[in-house]
Formats: sequence, C-alpha cells, structure tokens
Amino acid sequence: MNHLHYVIAAYGAAVGVMTIAALRICLSAQTLRRQISVLAEARRLHDRNTPSV
Repeated sequence: MNHLHYVIAAYGAAVGVMTIAALRICLSAQTLRRQISVLAEARRLHDRNTPSV
C-alpha cells in the first residue's frame, strides 16, 4: 500500500465513524423527544384532573 491508499482508508474510517455518531445522535434525540411528549401529555392530564385551589 502506498500513501494514497492510507489516506483513502483514513478518510473512509473517519466518514464511517462520523456517520455512525450522527445516526446515534439522531436516534437518541428521537427517543428523547418521544419521552418528553409522553411526559408532557401526562402532565396535561394531571393538571386537567387536579382541582385548582
């Protein structure tokens, strides 16, 4: 392997790592948004059923 092959392999590895990191971030953000929406709905239901003082 010459220098060009090493450079191409390094760029390929970097792109792979960045792609995996971006996918993990997107998936965790999606999970977080889902959890927040569930908590918001539960809070709305709780506030609606709690008599105000």
